[in-house]
Amino acid sequence: MSTRVGLSLSFLCIVLACRRGSDTATVDTTMVFVAAPPPSSAQARVPSKDSLDATLRGYVEKRVSAEAAAKVIVDYLDAGHSLNAAFDPDLKRAIDREIKKRAGPSLLPAAATGFAAVPGGRLYYEVTGAGPTVVLLHGGNLDLRMWDQQLPVLTSHFRVIRYDARGFGRSSRADTAFEGQADLYALLQHLAVQHASLVGLSLGGRTAIDFTLNHPGTVDKLVLAGPGLSGWQDWSAEDTTWHVAARQAGKADDSVGMAMSWLQSDYMRPAMEQPLLAKRLRAIAADNATYWMGLFRHGDLERPANPSALGRLSTIRAPTLLLVGDRDSPVIRHIVDTLSARIQGSAVVLIHGAGHMVNMERPAEFDRALLDFLLR
Repeated sequence: MSTRVGLSLSFLCIVLACRRGSDTATVDTTMVFVAAPPPSSAQARVPSKDSLDATLRGYVEKRVSAEAAAKVIVDYLDAGHSLNAAFDPDLKRAIDREIKKRAGPSLLPAAATGFAAVPGGRLYYEVTGAGPTVVLLHGGNLDLRMWDQQLPVLTSHFRVIRYDARGFGRSSRADTAFEGQADLYALLQHLAVQHASLVGLSLGGRTAIDFTLNHPGTVDKLVLAGPGLSGWQDWSAEDTTWHVAARQAGKADDSVGMAMSWLQSDYMRPAMEQPLLAKRLRAIAADNATYWMGLFRHGDLERPANPSALGRLSTIRAPTLLLVGDRDSPVIRHIVDTLSARIQGSAVVLIHGAGHMVNMERPAEFDRALLDFLLR
């Protein structure tokens, strides 16, 4: 959690985390940055600052187990408080386990699963339902689970394919050069898909645009939610305050800390205001934390589209729906305006109160707009 501009901290504490097994306490300065939503009156367990401090002292003094301390810490976060603290590795792992446990399993339709070979790796995919094919492309730093709420709605009408992009979920790590749109093409070839509608959010939207431009005859309809855009250069309005915390976590080899700091960016901040959604996002982001360490060590190995999509948008002929939250990043809203102006016949749905994760923040409104468009 960053203490930079735009973040409301209830308090700032630095816990001197003592390594166990030694009579002499040694300070571990590795930072964990944990994101939290604002307060909610619905929270049943709300530990006070004093009880949190007492728990942390008990852990340092070996009177409280890592598991017990992690429960109190996550209770505190779920109540809407923020925490900037240094924890030892045992407590960090316990916090990670507690976050994942609280996210809980999803009740989803049964899916056929498998792996598709791509140059230098493989992609994990799931196929559910019957009918015209719809492919779901997730956002960066997450995985296919971000579409859990849409799956039951879509499988009533469509054959739904969702997959983990390279570097995320159960797919191969992004440690060799690759192209996202080429990976998608390989997946569809593997599944013998000749025509499909693409639904992409953020990174997934950028990939969907690049794929549509390279394989226009394959795409029936195009749905872009808060999309990225290859060739986009104006990032001046982007919030970068969270980069400070991410870099500190990277230097400490704390990949989960890097992922948690990203959850405080202007992209994710509105979603993190919803306690239940915040739990889910923390769990998915933690599961994909190794991606951040790869970025920190060797940079982004995805090859940019050449030529980029920005100069070719007017050639897109697939019916296109643009969905964006009115609280999304200014950069994303500008990209949506550009797409709307350059893709002939495209429609825009503005979802009020939603940020970047529009499908997870406002699923009812998102699903209604999505189904209405796909079923036409």
